[in-house]
Amino acid sequence: MNVKYLYYILIISSITLYSCSTADDKSCRETEKVQMHINFFDTVYNAASGKVSEKQLYIDSLTIQGIGSDSLLYENKKNLHEIFLPLKKNENSTQFVILFNQTADTITIQHLNSNYFISLACGCEIVQNIENVTFTHNYIDSLQIINPAINLLDVKNIKIYHF
Repeated sequence: MNVKYLYYILIISSITLYSCSTADDKSCRETEKVQMHINFFDTVYNAASGKVSEKQLYIDSLTIQGIGSDSLLYENKKNLHEIFLPLKKNENSTQFVILFNQTADTITIQHLNSNYFISLACGCEIVQNIENVTFTHNYIDSLQIINPAINLLDVKNIKIYHF
């Protein structure tokens, strides 16, 4: 074989390998955002049919802080019907204080953390699985875990019902 031919193959292979091995850092960060998805609902009783249905609830003013964190995740946000909250990656329990208008509730989420391989370039992300949720009953009447798996898919995890 010709040395010049081998040299071209080596150059092309190196460029191809390099371009395949580098990933856009921005795309890695976008993919790695794993958060719990919560929606708010009100229950409505229909006297004529005798059935109870749920209606999406829009919160007038919502402030959320993670317990053990100095920063606010939501600060006096208006007209929200859903929120996205990060869970702790190094612990199996995460707590939030949620201020609905002027009424505060505390939510404690027990969860399992596990590594999820994204790609060679992006590495791993921690995904969680909700085990149990406890809460105070000041504004929140009840809640329902819809999908316990908190991962890279955009799915609803928890429904919170107001009194």
